[in-house]
Amino acid sequence: MGTSISGSTDRGEREISKPGQTRSEWDLAPALAPEVSPQDVDYASPDEALHQLRMRTSRVRAIAALSPGFRLRYRSQALLQTHLSRTWETDAVFDIEGQVVPVLFFPLRGCTVLSSGSATRRFRAEDAGCFTVAERAQFAPSAGYSELVVRLDGERLAAALRLLDVDADVPTALRVAALRTDLPGMRQLRALALEVFEEPRPAPGPFRTRYEQVQQENLTLRAASALGAAVAPVPRSLSGSHPALRRAKDYIHERLGEPMLLADVAAASGVSLRLLQDLFRREAGYGPADYIRQRRLALARELLLSGRCATVTEAAFEAGFNHLGKFSALYAQRYGEPPSRSLRRSP
Repeated sequence: MGTSISGSTDRGEREISKPGQTRSEWDLAPALAPEVSPQDVDYASPDEALHQLRMRTSRVRAIAALSPGFRLRYRSQALLQTHLSRTWETDAVFDIEGQVVPVLFFPLRGCTVLSSGSATRRFRAEDAGCFTVAERAQFAPSAGYSELVVRLDGERLAAALRLLDVDADVPTALRVAALRTDLPGMRQLRALALEVFEEPRPAPGPFRTRYEQVQQENLTLRAASALGAAVAPVPRSLSGSHPALRRAKDYIHERLGEPMLLADVAAASGVSLRLLQDLFRREAGYGPADYIRQRRLALARELLLSGRCATVTEAAFEAGFNHLGKFSALYAQRYGEPPSRSLRRSP
């Protein structure tokens, strides 16, 4: 059977990046806390903040306040096996354990200085973000600094690397990619992570589970693609007329109104997902996920203008969108008018 990013084998066992390799060889941090609060939590002392952050991110070794007015605001979200958190930090220095874990950080406001060994780097909100360093380090954020941190599931990341034909295991790829803000797709990954972190979740149930599976796969595949570019850049000699591209488009067009995984699109095209992503970018300038979104928007517009759907909600779901607010925003951005106005112009 083909590889999926679920990390499962035919025997129900968990796959990892190399035969014989155990999870503890690279995922050195303990498991995430079983319950994660989605609300903002304010910590008024370094000791209180350290205790809570160690339960969730496990890499914070010490927090040293530089002024009496210490305050840290923290918010986190669990997305199945993926963990997203945002912090608003004040005048303090954070001592970080040296561990090889699949963690990315995205500065959102202000700047922070990272010191690791003899090297010092400054990261600002203008930077795309990057994979964190594996060595012990110190973060010294400016007053008002805010960042978004994404911790991926290591086994799923390993499976995604295999799916993209990346010839590197997770620890190697993370060490090569650490602190690189120039990796392709990082700004899109930051935008997706922030969108997932901030948008309301569907009510508990099968629909929410499916939503979280798709979003977790999107984050994992985009991160794996960036790691693949770090260890083995893709040659730029491919043609947009590749037959796999036509097979992928046929598969997409036949299933626009259905839930769709990129791994399934790649399987239908007959090539690896990494090659398929490169083929789409060569032809259209964006990847298959964006192509699916554009096709779904076009279908929704056709349904609205033709009068085949009586409501905006019906058109959105017929076209494969599962979040009405997000659909409306994307539609208005694409066509310069809200979907309700297009519906009023139908016969």
